[in-house]
Amino acid sequence: MNTMKILLGEDDLDDREIFAYFLEGREGLELMKCVENGIQVLEFLAELADGSEMPDLILLDHNMPKMNGSETLKLLH
Repeated sequence: MNTMKILLGEDDLDDREIFAYFLEGREGLELMKCVENGIQVLEFLAELADGSEMPDLILLDHNMPKMNGSETLKLLH
């Protein structure tokens, strides 16, 4: 079974910790990175554009500072 790689965009520390705790020990799921806003999501993905493996799933909080989830999603589309 392949591992699903997840990128989380979430500015709330408690929510990030809860999500990381949920994924802990779950076979087939890997949290690649947690970032705090949409700009950091885009920067992380740009770093991976050199040929590194991209995330299979990106989870975005709607209410993030600098660039919220909806704005980020529009740029990813």
